[in-house]
Amino acid sequence: MENFREIRCVDDLKKVFMFCSDTAQFFIQLKGGGRSWKRISPSFKTDRYGEPKWDIFNEIDGSMQTLTSNNLFNKSLTNIGWAMVNGSFYFAWQ
Repeated sequence: MENFREIRCVDDLKKVFMFCSDTAQFFIQLKGGGRSWKRISPSFKTDRYGEPKWDIFNEIDGSMQTLTSNNLFNKSLTNIGWAMVNGSFYFAWQ
């Protein structure tokens, strides 16, 4: 995929923000070719262990979430972790 980088884990997500200081575009590749776009930025908050929280704007429905790195893998909150593990979560750079 041109201009896209697969994100497989939280460490990959953190690496994006070593080069992108604010908000970045991501998407989950859906079956049938659709994409669920998300704007993600590191939150100024951390969890009790010092791990970063992530501010996530879901473009599909206009909802906003602030999730810990562990919560990214909680399927009842988001599909991001599932998409990372299954190779369908991508960073889109311009």
